Amino acid sequence: MMCIPKIKFKLPTLEREANMLYGFCHPRPTGWDWSGRVYKQHPELKKLVVGIKNKDKFFDQCSKYANKFIKENKKELKGAVADFQKEWDKFGEKYLKILSKHFETNYPKNKKIIIAYVSINPICPRFLDEWSFNVQYNRPEYMRRIATHEIMHFLHFKKWLEVFPNTKRKEMDSPYLVWKLSEILAPIISNHHPEIHKMVKAYSPGYKEFQDIKIGGKKLIPYFENLYKKHLTSKNSFEDFLKLCWERSERYGDVINKT
Repeated sequence: MMCIPKIKFKLPTLEREANMLYGFCHPRPTGWDWSGRVYKQHPELKKLVVGIKNKDKFFDQCSKYANKFIKENKKELKGAVADFQKEWDKFGEKYLKILSKHFETNYPKNKKIIIAYVSINPICPRFLDEWSFNVQYNRPEYMRRIATHEIMHFLHFKKWLEVFPNTKRKEMDSPYLVWKLSEILAPIISNHHPEIHKMVKAYSPGYKEFQDIKIGGKKLIPYFENLYKKHLTSKNSFEDFLKLCWERSERYGDVINKT
């Protein structure tokens, strides 16, 4: 009998929220700059940290801001947790079963609960080692799309390691090609798998950084969309599909890695 994990929505700790704000706002030498999206929703935070280069002082300001914001919006945050849980429970178990069947792999027996942190952070990362992820508290219209997307990553990488067992852990995070392929495929699957798309109830555009890249004479997203659509009508395994996608990713890796 397949073990289906439960999805539990909850508020993160203050420390976790502060770490998230710090992680996305403090300048980093590599990776994409996400700070603009955070500051758009939290302009007062930008005023507090502008000009601060010391990491500890920067974090302290993130922590003070998060503490104040959470206290002022506690009722709305708690309400979002309850609303999101109720909405997820309408379709969540069915989604998890369909995803497992499509990816041709079961959920790990030791992952009985997946935590969905209802966060003040407008960026919604996933945490692969602990099988948890963020959703934005004040955008209920995005909850289904974000939750299904992030959960898809967990099972994607479980299947990936079954197919490519020599993959290093760091390759499954930004900025590596293995990670980029996962971010390319997840929206495509959400948009074009009939049952999944029906539950998500929204189009997933994917990262804007991928939109204008061209490979094989086509834009990157339509290129991989075509591969997936052909897979859906074929009798090939999901393992075969991943192998094909990885072969093409490596072929055009120099172009994809420019993002």
